[in-house]
Amino acid sequence: MPDERDASALGREGVGRGRVWTARELMDLMTLSDLAIETVTVSPTSIAHGEGVTFTVRVANRGDGDADGSSQLGVFVDQAFAGCNSVPNAGWTAVGALAASQSMTLTVPVAGEHFLAGADPHEVMLFENYYCSNRSEMSLDNNRHGPVQVSVKWPDVTVESLTVSPASPAAPSR
Repeated sequence: MPDERDASALGREGVGRGRVWTARELMDLMTLSDLAIETVTVSPTSIAHGEGVTFTVRVANRGDGDADGSSQLGVFVDQAFAGCNSVPNAGWTAVGALAASQSMTLTVPVAGEHFLAGADPHEVMLFENYYCSNRSEMSLDNNRHGPVQVSVKWPDVTVESLTVSPASPAAPSR
């Protein structure tokens, strides 16, 4: 039987509000996995036109149950996440199996082709379990991160001299 502390933690997570739970259902909830995006870094944060970036993403299982490795981390560049089954335009990376309280670090490259057009800076959103699998989790609120901004540096061109030829152009004839 879950103790008072565990039930309070579930309440803070928003699990089961307005519902009466049986002891068995609470025990099942207590053994759910909860994959969360904990930290994200991007390198570099400012790129030349056509260059890509690499995200380093730490995913942790904050739940009491093991995660089976069926999740994917979707990368959306300048694309609104429209709900389950949105196709990430910058690809996805598999999230492996994670035992309770374990974490892993993923290296996620994003090709420069995703930063060629559109707004500057570009906004990148990361979603763990973006396709909304049937895998139950304690919380879905910690499955997204962003927006992370990536700026494109344009060449800094300076005109040092300008020569006009001919030096005294003739006026057009009428």
